[in-house]
Amino acid sequence: MRYNFEECLDKTITIEGVISPIPWQHMIGMFEDYPFSEYFDLDNNEQIVIYSRTQILRRNTRIKATGKIVKLTGRSKRPGKIDDDEYYEYQMLVDNWDYTISKNLDEE
Repeated sequence: MRYNFEECLDKTITIEGVISPIPWQHMIGMFEDYPFSEYFDLDNNEQIVIYSRTQILRRNTRIKATGKIVKLTGRSKRPGKIDDDEYYEYQMLVDNWDYTISKNLDEE
């Protein structure tokens, strides 16, 4: 299932996934109230950037994040590969997050 982040723009939603060990090239925003950014792998093989008020320390642990979807606009990081006059990405400002399981994913 792909998320339709356009429909979720400026709405509060909950997503689940893990902090990515392999960051893709994303735009990075600056949000004063959300100083911590992470690349977040969703279950459907999508990746977005999430911003949180507190740092998420554990890796390889499933996380449930609730927050507002925002749209960042700018220039493509891959000129010539993406034919957009205005490039954009959906990202999330996380208000609440929690680890969803206590078991380390490496143990599976």
